[in-house]
Amino acid sequence: MPHTDYEIRRFRAALDGTGADARADATTLAWIEAVDRGFHQKPPVPGQAERMVRFYLEDDRELTGAYASGTPDGAVDTASPVATFATMRHTLNTGASLLPTHQITAVTVRATHRRRGLLRAMMTEDLRRAAADGLAMAALTASEATIYGRFGFGVAVERESLRIDTRRGLALLPHATAASEHAGTTEFVDREAIADLARRVFARWHAATPGSLDRQASYPGNIDGTLRDADLEPDTAVRGAAHWGADGEPDGYVTWSFAGWDADPTTVRVRDLVAVTDEAYRALWDLIGSLDLVDVVTWDRASVDEPLRWAVADTRTCAVTEREDSLWLRILDPVAALQARPGGAPGAVRIAVTDDLGIAAGTFDLVSEDGRLTARRTADGAEPDAEVTLSVAALGSAYLGGISVTTLARAGAVAGDDAAVQRLAGMLATGRVPQCLTGF
Repeated sequence: MPHTDYEIRRFRAALDGTGADARADATTLAWIEAVDRGFHQKPPVPGQAERMVRFYLEDDRELTGAYASGTPDGAVDTASPVATFATMRHTLNTGASLLPTHQITAVTVRATHRRRGLLRAMMTEDLRRAAADGLAMAALTASEATIYGRFGFGVAVERESLRIDTRRGLALLPHATAASEHAGTTEFVDREAIADLARRVFARWHAATPGSLDRQASYPGNIDGTLRDADLEPDTAVRGAAHWGADGEPDGYVTWSFAGWDADPTTVRVRDLVAVTDEAYRALWDLIGSLDLVDVVTWDRASVDEPLRWAVADTRTCAVTEREDSLWLRILDPVAALQARPGGAPGAVRIAVTDDLGIAAGTFDLVSEDGRLTARRTADGAEPDAEVTLSVAALGSAYLGGISVTTLARAGAVAGDDAAVQRLAGMLATGRVPQCLTGF
């Protein structure tokens, strides 16, 4: 079936009816079911789709579907899209500002309709529309790491998974507990109180943490067990605790689930852990590590610069089991994006940015001075007098400072003489590893 036999449609989620009787309209329900099929999930039970629609509306999501013009008798109806795509917009903490960012999610292509240009058609048009709307940055999280580099996305934030042996408790070193003991209070919280605490704490963490993306409307329900796949009933086994600072304000929280008594070793999985202060962070880990009858604690969103290992008496109890990409960035407007982040070491350099889609291509003069970065476009294409040449994907990887320009140069992703590469690396260095605790 050639590409011309598809129609790409963009629309907003909608409900038929009002109040408790409202139901997801047929187009929206078919789109949701197609996404579930793509991610091997059960279709929504009655009431679940309607809840999702309300979250989509709150996030102002735009849904995209590619629809085949015909299918054989007995096949999935043409009302169901063969490819899906969705977008919403929140802010990215660049280290100097909260930058409005175009987020891409729910990307699927039905196995029987691959290699027909559907993803490229949806992605290319969407990125160009976002750039035309004045957005400087696009972002996504990837279920497959080989797909998005071709569209100019680069890994900008990584994360680690931890497996922590707590059979003898999590023994923190004296220097890790001394300040925490006088900096506030840690206490269990009712599951029903978690969502409000999470919103308040995360807002503070997001405002202070480079690499953070603000969270979508459904997030509190995901971390407190209110939202469960294919189930309207909450997961009442979710537990939570919070930390209150000396001023009485909550400055950290953690939620977790027990894997069950059949698990060997007995395991607790941390669902979410956000702390505004280092003292709150250590205090929450002190609590999690002291839970009775638990042999192992796991967490899959630790920073690659994780401080916990240096706070415990035995670093071998905190094992890194996996390291993977957490956030991919795609620069749409290099001048606006670069000027929205801080400058590192003082210096000046001319760079050429290549972009197969043509959106961000050009030559730019960068100047870092007094902690500010300024950028000026000097040409629409790559000029031969550029001191450093890199792809828009490589620039996205270097943008938050989590991936060094020198590392990218050693990988062959950045070209230029050593002095210019080192100068650019210093100008983009931040001194802090970015972290993203938002999945979408």
